[in-house]
Amino acid sequence: MATTEIILLIVWFLIYIMFSRVHRALGHFLTFVTFIFAYVVSDPKFATFYLFLPLIAMGLDLVIPQIETTTQQAPQSTQQTAVRSSGLRLEGFGFIALQLIAGLVIYLMIQTLSRAAGGNIIGVPDLAISAPVGKVFKPVFEASLGVNENLLTFVFFDILLVFGRMIPLIGIAIGALGFLIPMLIAAGIMALFHVVAYSVAISLILYALGAFALFIASRMMFNDTLAADTAHFLNNALISISRGLQVVR
Repeated sequence: MATTEIILLIVWFLIYIMFSRVHRALGHFLTFVTFIFAYVVSDPKFATFYLFLPLIAMGLDLVIPQIETTTQQAPQSTQQTAVRSSGLRLEGFGFIALQLIAGLVIYLMIQTLSRAAGGNIIGVPDLAISAPVGKVFKPVFEASLGVNENLLTFVFFDILLVFGRMIPLIGIAIGALGFLIPMLIAAGIMALFHVVAYSVAISLILYALGAFALFIASRMMFNDTLAADTAHFLNNALISISRGLQVVR
């Protein structure tokens, strides 16, 4: 049975929700601490990647809004500001519940895409855990990867949204099609990452792109990442738990 692992997954995500409601940096801090633990009990090379690359992303996540603020008076920043401010304006437990429901809907949409594609479109690494105390946390490590990957996706999107107009051709495309270009590029980068890092079939890359585009769209809609984080965390958690059950059998 995976009762302990499921309880740990629920507790971790509840803590993540509470921390990120106070400030998104606290949610980032929780994932960072989680991967410090993963570094100790699993593959150090893999855990190091998820320690230091997200650290850079966390810094950019805090700095980019400040850059946007200082450039709001420039004509090209009008669209970026509109994207940031066009989401829903809700607060409290109702807002959290709405995002959790939206996250479940996104997860079900990803499963529909996976069935249509004939395979899992969001790869989940199977971490090698050597320490016995770490094995019970294996699903937490693998599920929280989804939160880390979402952060990277959103930072790529924000960078392209703010600086993309400075890049030849991409700037012209953004001028014509708006945020769709940064969305497709950021989602495409993460889809390609999953193909390379997690052995997702190259034929599924467009489906994976669609999944990450859904994450970005939900972040834009809610001005918050909880819906996307819920979907990605749930996807990884269920895959990780199912692996454990297969090993037990």
